[in-house]
Amino acid sequence: MLTDYNLSDLINMAPPGAVMPFGVAVTMVAGGFMVGAIITPDMSRFNRNIKDVFWMTFLSLFLGELIVNTLGVLMAHAVGSPDVVSIMLTLGGWLSASLVIFATIKINDMNLYGASLGTSNFLDTAFGIKMSRSTITLVIGVLGTLGSVLGILDRFVGFLTLLGVALPPVGGVIIVDYFILKRFRKELDISRAQNKLPDYVENINPIALVSWICAFLVGYFIQWGIPAVNSLFTAAILYWVGNVIFASAAKK
Repeated sequence: MLTDYNLSDLINMAPPGAVMPFGVAVTMVAGGFMVGAIITPDMSRFNRNIKDVFWMTFLSLFLGELIVNTLGVLMAHAVGSPDVVSIMLTLGGWLSASLVIFATIKINDMNLYGASLGTSNFLDTAFGIKMSRSTITLVIGVLGTLGSVLGILDRFVGFLTLLGVALPPVGGVIIVDYFILKRFRKELDISRAQNKLPDYVENINPIALVSWICAFLVGYFIQWGIPAVNSLFTAAILYWVGNVIFASAAKK
């Protein structure tokens, strides 16, 4: 597709559009990685062993994120457009454009799976509502399609930026909870050995919820540094401090 273009010129050329602030760009990229790390268990839950999970993640990261994204940037520079379908039509014709469409269907299938699974678990855990997963999947699919028709992709950059500060705090809470505080570690180890979910889970964790809200606000409103990293560490620190204070108060 790029045989008619000079590779060196494409790499060194200035962006055809408005220059994006460095912090925003890093938040979009780093936030995307963090989002992937958080939802990876949804995709790898049926893998046979840790080795399969490692290779799935490793190959997806280097082939999908680095190589494919680099080619996408070069192609966007060559055409001077951010629209994926226009890029593929210009460089490869309808065959290339159809590949993008079918690839999007597969990606959205995975997104729909993760969203429906998370929504189902949230309704069950937080409110005790057991709703059919097929119904949840249908509703989310309709809402996603409606959003696409209404032009939600016009705000795609803003959406990625929002995800980049909203989801990393979840990872910060999970890391501190499992690896540092080790809450419910024994129950999780026992249930994992029995290949089932724990018999008891918290309906709601107020400290985690407050930590997430505060971290999101920090990442969204404070533009110093990298917002995604700021929100991640803010959530981790607040969650650790909150649990230490709560544990100390409970002993008195």
